[in-house]
Amino acid sequence: MKKINAALLTFLAAVQLASLEWPSSLMNATSVFGQKTDSTVQRGIVLSKTEEVRVAGDGEVLFVMEESSNLSGFPGTLGNAVLVAHEDSLISVYGNLDDLLRVAEAIQVESGAIIGAAKKNPGENEGDCFFQVYDTDRKNLLNPQMLLPSIPDSKAPVIRNASAVSIANGQAYPLGTLKTLKQGKYRIIAEIFDTVNSGNAELGIFRASVLVNGAETASVPFELFKEKDGKLSVGTDIDGSVLYTDDARLNLGEIRISRGRADITIVARDIAGNERSVQFGLTVE
Repeated sequence: MKKINAALLTFLAAVQLASLEWPSSLMNATSVFGQKTDSTVQRGIVLSKTEEVRVAGDGEVLFVMEESSNLSGFPGTLGNAVLVAHEDSLISVYGNLDDLLRVAEAIQVESGAIIGAAKKNPGENEGDCFFQVYDTDRKNLLNPQMLLPSIPDSKAPVIRNASAVSIANGQAYPLGTLKTLKQGKYRIIAEIFDTVNSGNAELGIFRASVLVNGAETASVPFELFKEKDGKLSVGTDIDGSVLYTDDARLNLGEIRISRGRADITIVARDIAGNERSVQFGLTVE
């Protein structure tokens, strides 16, 4: 896994000029972009306790998709959904709607306009809304949090259960209790999650990095996904199929350590800019 490159940084700076609004009055996310949910990696944001679903920005209703539809390029689990086209080649997607009676294709909509209600959860008056942002020019799924107003958040991410997995034999060595390690190549994995001030849900992070003796050697940026022929890549070249281990720990990439002293540091950052770092000092034999 490589550092995010200059071209990608330039692109991200450009798309951040286009701002969207939250599609729900309660910004209560239960899963976010890049987070592992069940057996899949989240491509958008799931907002809970949602009643009315609102348009995130001025645009035109591009497509109204009924639950039984199967639109190429979008997940079949969207249920009833509405797609709205915006400037800068962006499309916002609103899924899991109760009905599609409030909108029609090719009509202009303003930011904040109500396009439906979230499908109610059993025994409740509210439901969950799925929100996604797609860049049609570059054919990327974007992290919606980059384009949405920030949520008050002073909590740093949590890092735990970190291990170094030998590339040579696949054996996992728990960091923290380990004092010595043989030289060679290792894959660093860890359980990393974030919480915000307004809730206790364990959410995905925005970026994670691994440093060896102060130099960044691997990183996972959750800015965008590319999806082609059913294969997901993170950023520009990280294989989405190996992003998480079976136990949901994040694969942070490969490092190489040589004989002597090695300080391995894991750094996690959330969308609000809060950071947490954990350092593991080892003697390498």
